Amino acid sequence: RNTSRPDHRMLTSSSTRYSSRRRISAAKPLDYKRHALRTVSLHDGDNVASTLAPLHSTSRSNSKDLCIQMLVEARPAAFAEFFALTHGGTQHGLDFRNDDQLLHLTQCCLSQADESERTNTLQAAFEARCMLADAFATRQATELALDQRKRALSLAQRMSIPNTVCTASLALAQLCELCGQLSEAQTLSQHVIVLSQAESSCSPFAQQAQQTLSRTALALARQLAHVENDPSNEQLAIALTAARASEDLECLQEVQLAAGQLAEKQSDHTGAIAYYNDYLDSAAGSSSDQGQQRQACLGLARCHEALQQYDLAQAALTQLVEHSQDEKNHLVTAEACSLLGNLAIQCKDFAGAAQWNTRAVAEAQQVHGAPELVDRIRVRCGAALAAAAGQDLQQRLVANTPQDVQAIVAWCSTRKSLGATAALAGGIRQHVDISAITRKPPIE
Repeated sequence: RNTSRPDHRMLTSSSTRYSSRRRISAAKPLDYKRHALRTVSLHDGDNVASTLAPLHSTSRSNSKDLCIQMLVEARPAAFAEFFALTHGGTQHGLDFRNDDQLLHLTQCCLSQADESERTNTLQAAFEARCMLADAFATRQATELALDQRKRALSLAQRMSIPNTVCTASLALAQLCELCGQLSEAQTLSQHVIVLSQAESSCSPFAQQAQQTLSRTALALARQLAHVENDPSNEQLAIALTAARASEDLECLQEVQLAAGQLAEKQSDHTGAIAYYNDYLDSAAGSSSDQGQQRQACLGLARCHEALQQYDLAQAALTQLVEHSQDEKNHLVTAEACSLLGNLAIQCKDFAGAAQWNTRAVAEAQQVHGAPELVDRIRVRCGAALAAAAGQDLQQRLVANTPQDVQAIVAWCSTRKSLGATAALAGGIRQHVDISAITRKPPIE
């Protein structure tokens, strides 16, 4: 037999076995671990084109093959952009070699965008750009996402559809805010607000645009707080106006509290007091953040104390004590009572200072794991008690009556040594031995 010719029977049996395996595999259920499929839906007018691409095939997808496919399909613009992304994506944190889903999604979106722009179906191109921007943003490639959002906004402007322009502008503004490009985000938000006022169909975008404008203006005010000529007040005014227009109470409260803190840092205590009071008025009766309310009360007390309005500062701290007691927050209550003791000392009310500090010690002892706080408040309490005793002693010495002299002698002869105590001075725990201090002889 001539061995150079293939055996027809062997070929027939091989093809039969191959076709049998195909039938058997087709009858078996799909193993999603071995044959994972991805569906990408792109809207082309009223039609929906679906593309299936294997994620875990025997040979991984190659960007070069996809580039060649784009050239064969006569899509040079998509090819150039795809080549730049796949060969420079690693600089932006993208790994196209190990991310088949992103690779196929990028190729499909760029091809669809190129084809749609050439056929003047801009809506499909816009949706492809938005889909690609979302894919890049979820992978933390913000610069590439920004580029796609800008391309999408350009397409929306070419379509001249107000709703689409508002959608693209808001998405780009939020991404710019995330990337720290606050001026661009502010400009885009203001543009959406103008469109919403001119077009009734764009009114649903107004609230979201006002919120974005408020956040960006507040962030700009914080950045400009240390710049000469202080242009932060203008941004604060923009933030407050936008927050009120958004009708978002939480957004308004955030701006009011931040405005008070910025004014206090600039030593504008009068302006800070107004902002803090506005915040506390809006927070009254609402489920606002208790931590922010504490910050407002403390800031209000500091500003009143700086203006020597001690009664108003005491009222703010008393309000803080009431709030913290309702929350059973012993730490805040202890600090507030200690601050009230300091205010009483400045007002020469040493008995009141001793009372507030004694209460602060009792509250601090209920805080677990805070021995330094207890020591610090004990030192303040001891200072207040000493000041109260010193004031009483001074008054009796000035009076110089027999009854006062007898009271001083009795006090000196019956004093007992306080023994060793723990004090916190300058952040260092020191053991002070009161008995080691030389006591002067009693007054005769």
